[in-house]
Order: sequence, then structure tokens, then C-alpha cells
Amino acid sequence: MLRIKGTFPGQPVRIDFDVIYQPVAGRWRLFGLSVQTVATAPVAAPPAAEAGVAKFAPKIPPAAKTVDPPKK
Repeated sequence: MLRIKGTFPGQPVRIDFDVIYQPVAGRWRLFGLSVQTVATAPVAAPPAAEAGVAKFAPKIPPAAKTVDPPKK
């Protein structure tokens, strides 16, 4: 027997599945199937200050000071 068990994550419902195959004449045939939906808690949205683009902007170091060459 071959058993495949897993989950499809989703909002507001997650789907759990369990599939069982058995070999028949050299081929895998479906033996059993179970599907169940599970209510999930809603995901809270991040605060407005953290959701902005500035969070993902690259940090640029301050410009280096320039030095004038010595006068002759």
C-alpha cells in the first residue's frame, strides 16, 4: 500500500487529505480517499507602519566624505 497524507493551506479553510493506493496487476489503484475541511483562524494584518514599502527599501550608507587633493 502507498499512503499519501497532506494539507492544502488556505484562508478561511484548510483542506486535509489522505489517499491510499494499492498495487493491482503492476499498477497503483485507488484504495481509499479521505478529505476534510478545517476552519482556520484569520491572520492578523500587520500594523500600517510596518506594512509600508520603507520596510523593504535597501539601506544605503551615508555618502563618504570627499577629500580635496593637496595643493602644490
